[in-house]
Amino acid sequence: MREYLSAVFGNRESRLALGKSIEEGRLSHAILIEGAEGSGKSTLAKELAMASLCEHRTDPSYPLPCRRCRACHLVEENLTPDVHVLSRGDKATIGVEAVREVRADAMLSATEFDQRFYIFQDAESMTVQAQNALLKVMEEPPTEIKILLLTTSADAMLTTVRSRARLVRMQRFSPGEIAAYLKEKAPALLNAAPASATDTETLLTAAQGSIGSALALLSPQSREAVAKKRAEVLSVIQALSTRTYTPILNAIGNLPTKRDELSDALLLLHTALRDLVLLKRTDDPPMTFFPSPDAVPSTMRDISLVALLAVVKATEEALEEIEKNANVTTVQALFGSRLREAQKVR
Repeated sequence: MREYLSAVFGNRESRLALGKSIEEGRLSHAILIEGAEGSGKSTLAKELAMASLCEHRTDPSYPLPCRRCRACHLVEENLTPDVHVLSRGDKATIGVEAVREVRADAMLSATEFDQRFYIFQDAESMTVQAQNALLKVMEEPPTEIKILLLTTSADAMLTTVRSRARLVRMQRFSPGEIAAYLKEKAPALLNAAPASATDTETLLTAAQGSIGSALALLSPQSREAVAKKRAEVLSVIQALSTRTYTPILNAIGNLPTKRDELSDALLLLHTALRDLVLLKRTDDPPMTFFPSPDAVPSTMRDISLVALLAVVKATEEALEEIEKNANVTTVQALFGSRLREAQKVR
């Protein structure tokens, strides 16, 4: 069988369907690629452009892309003006002016090839005006134009934009699958485990199914940072298993005091609580914080479901308050008070 889009790890069904579309000349004019940071969205987008321009795309005796022809070389080395990559850069959003430039450029003929690709990184950061401007291209696209929108959440895009694009969701991988990939592609990084680092399996779980995140987390600097963040979260949960308020005060006091960092810590806590709630409801749930059910301390297993749900609610309320720009000190104080109430539930 012909190999399609081989630079993308996993995602076999999507690779097969997209590869066949390219081979048969019916690739959608707009594709919305959804996935977490580090899930391979950019790799897939580049593979789609390379395969579509490949000189051997209709020849099943070659993989697609072949990676041998001139077209593949130009795309792989970012040397063709017919593949445009746009991102917000250091700005908060992609504005309407950037899209208007794309719209004007899309009316011109391709420079070297019979197709042109516009790859939008961080598509969820496009303003409403920018999305509406892009919609005009998507509604009546020139035949040679392909628009690839890369986003962490398809729901962040306008309904009108989503309805005119083919949705592709990137696969999330288990820690075992990520480990297998890293063993082949980055064995030195996988095996480097400083004494102060957290367990490798825990780090792979913390990647939450993203190979890119796993690569980042396994760096020596990240190992230390991840260990610290997880310890902060675990101390909050551990405090719930006691009968006194002092451990809760200490745990809250160890949480970050900067708004963004506190929000990240609470989101991580929410992930851990999800594991514990699922563990109450099934014997072998899919874990996203703890490496496995066996890795959950018995003291945390003993916290009642009612108490856990109360803490989940308290965490969500704290996150909402942060989002509404409430004073961080006040948020922490209220969070501590709510945890104390949850602690009383048995």
